[in-house]
Amino acid sequence: MTTLSTEEFIRKPSKASECLVRIVMQQQARHQNEFQASGVFRNLQRELRMQMYLQDELSQYYAYLCNYTPSSLEHFSRRQRLEFLLAEFERLYEKLTYNNFALACAYVKEGQIHNPIYTIEDKKIHFLKQLRLGEITLGQFKKEFGHCALNAYELSEKRFEEYTSQELKTLAKFAPILQPEMKVSFGEYLASPKNKKVPILIALRELAKYNTLYLVRDIRYTMLEIAKHNEETEIFDKSYEEIVDITP
Repeated sequence: MTTLSTEEFIRKPSKASECLVRIVMQQQARHQNEFQASGVFRNLQRELRMQMYLQDELSQYYAYLCNYTPSSLEHFSRRQRLEFLLAEFERLYEKLTYNNFALACAYVKEGQIHNPIYTIEDKKIHFLKQLRLGEITLGQFKKEFGHCALNAYELSEKRFEEYTSQELKTLAKFAPILQPEMKVSFGEYLASPKNKKVPILIALRELAKYNTLYLVRDIRYTMLEIAKHNEETEIFDKSYEEIVDITP
């Protein structure tokens, strides 16, 4: 089964981002052991869990992701914020990791399939195109996708909401052409009697990633606050543990 490399998750991770890499690699190893375990009982157990996920849990997971709202941490200390955000990232990414393995299994059964679902990634690309054409404002784009970034999980990477208007307009020039009217919603596709699992799992993966990036943004901003408070110029060159040690 295909595994996720560090470079696929974060390109050239900074020392600060290694805390996210560790979480993802540990979760991947745990689920990989589950999916590769041999034996009649283990195979049956794995298949039953997979069937429950594919038949009963997909719509619930989608509803949860659509309604997900990052917690308000205004009364937390910086240290408490870091600890909470990292724990919340681990919790959200756990389900995403399982979804990724389910997707790998679905690829084996169904093969590569054109995705007819209008995913959150499609929406981001469409918004960039609209921004380039002047059909939406910078504020509208940042409201929906300001917490995202090019090297999305890298903590030292600026979020789109930190870009200047010129930087965002330059980025928008590279947005590919997309025809959203040729796509269907997740709900429409899920209700179709001829739906396939690969497109559904891809749509869930993109939406789950979109939500985890709120946490990555807030971890980044908390670290920048700590850097300002401690007059640290290279905060992302420190490990998570080193940052926590200098945080009140």
